[in-house]
Amino acid sequence: MKLNETKEKGDLGVMEVMLDMTKHGYKIFTTTSEHLPFDFVAFKDNKFLRIQAKYRTLEDSGKISVPFRTSWSDKNGTHEQYYNKEDIDYITVYCPQTDKCYYVDPSTSDNKNVLILRVEKPKNSQTKGVKFADDYLLDSVETTRETPEMVKI
Repeated sequence: MKLNETKEKGDLGVMEVMLDMTKHGYKIFTTTSEHLPFDFVAFKDNKFLRIQAKYRTLEDSGKISVPFRTSWSDKNGTHEQYYNKEDIDYITVYCPQTDKCYYVDPSTSDNKNVLILRVEKPKNSQTKGVKFADDYLLDSVETTRETPEMVKI
């Protein structure tokens, strides 16, 4: 499948993350608004998670860049806005080359702009400070994160 349109790639990223979370026992709640800071809500074990999903391709250097911002274009040009880390529980990324979804807790990131996930080992074999993508699969992050419950209305 060849996707050229940014919107189509974004839609595919959301669907792949929803599928991945459903396979892990989450119930998915979609929204009717494009003006929320998250794409959908997932529910499991009496906890709600606000999910922002992205589609990102593997770079030639063997890494995936996870930006902590959204961008859009309109008649006034191209715009970017950084996510408020308190509005999202996970920024998730679907990568078509690995056919995997990666889950990043933005509140644990020390860099507000982007997180680099390595799919392949660095050529210089460095491991200190390297974030390996497989450490961000849903099975891995579920066991390491205690999620806050959303406020009941």
